[in-house]
Amino acid sequence: MLIIAIPKSASTALMKTIGKLHFIEAMQLFALDLPVPNNLKILQEFHTDIKELDDKHAKIFSNETKIFKQHLPPTVNNIERLKSTKKVVLLREPDEIIQSYKRSFNKNLSSGLKRFEGVETDDEWIKEASKSGLKEDLDFFYNKWKSEEGKNTMIIYYKDLMSDAKKVINQIESFFDIPLTKKKFSLSKVRYSQTSKFGGIVLNNYQKIKSLFFEFIKQLGLYNYLLRFMRFLLSGASKKM
Repeated sequence: MLIIAIPKSASTALMKTIGKLHFIEAMQLFALDLPVPNNLKILQEFHTDIKELDDKHAKIFSNETKIFKQHLPPTVNNIERLKSTKKVVLLREPDEIIQSYKRSFNKNLSSGLKRFEGVETDDEWIKEASKSGLKEDLDFFYNKWKSEEGKNTMIIYYKDLMSDAKKVINQIESFFDIPLTKKKFSLSKVRYSQTSKFGGIVLNNYQKIKSLFFEFIKQLGLYNYLLRFMRFLLSGASKKM
């Protein structure tokens, strides 16, 4: 299952929440050994997964037993390679993202923003973002993915996720054909993805066995039954506490 997210859209919290609710391994792959899109100006300097996909990684992201969150731009190549893959695209208004970068910069939480040193006001950040090409990159990401909504592409918005996370996640669950979560919950409190220099998936032996087990169960058509059973056990345990 794939979530494609424009940066600074609470996508890590969304990914972690769905993974926790459904006992699904949730991850983001960083520093992918893939080419950078040649039509972008600087967005790739801030995020190491702004890449052009190959067949290998397109296949990885189509895995229905895991959930991936990536900042994949809507290039002709990426749209074509993912046309048969069901994906949720999370979008946020570019001007809001620029202000979020500003807050991260002021808290020393984002790398790659040195060009904004000395830029202070909101208007100055918008002006520098336009001058550097960041605004153009974000507009492209937002508008092009928005235009791709269709059978295998579901578009959701940051503002809706923030106002009613349960409603949005229930829509995602229906789209991915996984059981609807009826209980009340809130988004996981994860604001930033941890950076990594490794582009692969690191699994210990336990994680490998768990991943293979869930893939086998899903192939047998028993995944939803197992998930309901695990929820039943957890609900029983919580009542005893």
